[in-house]
Amino acid sequence: MRLPVAVRVPLGQFAAHQSAAVRDLPALIRGGISIFRQVRRQSDIRARQPFQPAAHDIILALGAPWAHPDYGALINHYRHHYGVKFGLLVHDIIPLLYPEWCPAGLPRVFRRWLTSTLPACDQVFSVSQTTRNDIEQQFPTVIARPIRMGTIKPGKPKTDDAPPVMSRPYVLSVGTLEVRKNHVLLFRLWRRLLSEHRPEDIPHLVLVGSPGWLAEDLMGQLRNSNFLDGHITLILRPSDAQLDTLYRNALFTIVSSFYEGWGLPVSESLIRGKVCLASDRGALVEAGQGLTGHFDPDNLNDALEKIRPLLFEANTLAEMTKRVEAGFRETPWTFAAQDMLQTFSASQQKTPLS
Repeated sequence: MRLPVAVRVPLGQFAAHQSAAVRDLPALIRGGISIFRQVRRQSDIRARQPFQPAAHDIILALGAPWAHPDYGALINHYRHHYGVKFGLLVHDIIPLLYPEWCPAGLPRVFRRWLTSTLPACDQVFSVSQTTRNDIEQQFPTVIARPIRMGTIKPGKPKTDDAPPVMSRPYVLSVGTLEVRKNHVLLFRLWRRLLSEHRPEDIPHLVLVGSPGWLAEDLMGQLRNSNFLDGHITLILRPSDAQLDTLYRNALFTIVSSFYEGWGLPVSESLIRGKVCLASDRGALVEAGQGLTGHFDPDNLNDALEKIRPLLFEANTLAEMTKRVEAGFRETPWTFAAQDMLQTFSASQQKTPLS
């Protein structure tokens, strides 16, 4: 006797979720142990060497310190007691612009952190003109200064780091597998291409990244379709040398994100002389330096129209490749450092933002 569908399906889902939880438990334990050890090491370091900056020192926050709930108060403590200056680099404020792409509760935490931290900043920097505009629209009293993001040619890969070998031509997409990156569009795009052309005429799609926020729907579609019968390949956590090889051997790259504060996969592609077809949202256009093709990430037909010439017209891809190789400008990371230091040097007095 078979169970009714109304019971069988929920029961199967429950069993799958339980299995996934058990499978992920060792990773959770390892992560917890790692965090505990890191906290202990940091506590030991602080106990041995308390942080005592000198007057006029500059503290720069270049990463993602918004996980620290009392960051604004901490920075104000050092500004008021030691006379330091503080600069914050903002990569994006996507949780405020598009909360639907984030875990529940994160946008509220992010806004609270920015509201308490921005007044403690002597200078606010952004990774793009787009992010600068976003900051100033959300916080009208804040002036953000864009820096020039570095893009340099990678060094020679290590000979002992065997790269993944792709036996067929492929298009590459690099980025965390999360809902904002819009990999579902790529899935639909490849399904459409395979339905309208001979499968052997369609290159593979190689996705490089790890599952992130709200990626369950995408992962389910990939698994349930057997990765479009093997036409999609997922590579998790490649080494730097492997990633470099994947870039260099791709036909071209594609970035389908709904929004980005910058566009690292775009510049990583172009610096290697690879054509990139990218979404026209956020800072992806800036990152492309006028050398990328663009499509509407909400419009499958537009993406299909833009990708077909690259797949089926050899001259189109060759001409775009020549433009990329001749026109992309390498940007040393020293430029970003100069932008920040010059901004602080030009500031004659410490004026908190409010």
